[in-house]
Amino acid sequence: MDNNISNPTSELDGKQDEQRNPDGTFKEGNKVNANGKGGFGDRPETINKEGRPKNEVSIMYWVKKFLEEKEEGHDTARVQELAEQIVKMAYIDKNVILIRELLERIEGKTPLKIEGNIGEGLLAVADKLDDILNDREAKDDGTNTNTNGEANQGDTDFS
Repeated sequence: MDNNISNPTSELDGKQDEQRNPDGTFKEGNKVNANGKGGFGDRPETINKEGRPKNEVSIMYWVKKFLEEKEEGHDTARVQELAEQIVKMAYIDKNVILIRELLERIEGKTPLKIEGNIGEGLLAVADKLDDILNDREAKDDGTNTNTNGEANQGDTDFS
């Protein structure tokens, strides 16, 4: 069994592969939703036929429009002045949160790299669960043993 995180499909039962083309699209005549339940077929009244709100109704439309305009007596658009103010605030105030936000917007977020073998962690968890279950079984049958399987001396079970 492959316990490597980089191969999450190693334990699939094969049904998904049988119903899909190599590019991931569904094969012709697939039976993924054979009974046809779900989706908008059952609730056609919930379809948003008009799509996302038109510009005049969207708040972001008006914010962008406002920022694109120039203030009277200014040579630059409000958006440019806002960007300059944000950079100055980050620099002058040494605002770490604002600096990080700017860097992530400019350079992109640093990817979180996860390495390791999932099997090692699972084995440790399985061993611990095994110890817990053995202790529980020992209490149930009247013997009280430690994690080495040896009988504990002088322990009294008051349960």
